[in-house]
Amino acid sequence: MKIILFNGPPGSGKDAAAAFTQRCLERDNLQVGVRKQKFAEPIKEAITEFFGMNGEQQRMFMETDMKNQPMDMLFGRSMREILISFSENWAKKEFGDDVFGKLAYDQLSAYADAYDYTIFSDSGFQSEFDYIYYRMNWFDIYVIKLQRPKCNYNSDSRGYIDPRKAHTAEIYNNDTLHDFDMAIRDMLLQFTLIK
Repeated sequence: MKIILFNGPPGSGKDAAAAFTQRCLERDNLQVGVRKQKFAEPIKEAITEFFGMNGEQQRMFMETDMKNQPMDMLFGRSMREILISFSENWAKKEFGDDVFGKLAYDQLSAYADAYDYTIFSDSGFQSEFDYIYYRMNWFDIYVIKLQRPKCNYNSDSRGYIDPRKAHTAEIYNNDTLHDFDMAIRDMLLQFTLIK
């Protein structure tokens, strides 16, 4: 299994890049199994359950610009603040800095025979990356660092990771969505992940 990790600050285009990458991989070979995964999935599931959110509320609060807006339902905090607080102030303190790397690796292992590619759209903690990196063949890991004007890690607990020996590319998302997609396509071609 090949692992593709998108690493960039909030708003840099990680989710769009992951979705486009999945379409490219599936379009290039209809027999390829592609799975999208997030390190934050366990956090999102726990928060959704805790606040009693339905599917539409979860999508709205976690996958749109509302993620950054204070909400009455969240006692005046934004979803991003809640997710960061849960991760940093409870889960990592209770189970270690690499807890989400461990959980992600368990998922990778469970699906290893079913998928050819797994795409992470939320890579940003060295401990999570390292947990996977040191348990898999580094040659099958691709780290794509995204940059975009006015996007930074100032309001986020994540950061750029050290990709070690993994394949690495940097993509600047500073034009149109079409230009961004073409930069991703060129990167996939460069790594011979598509033809």
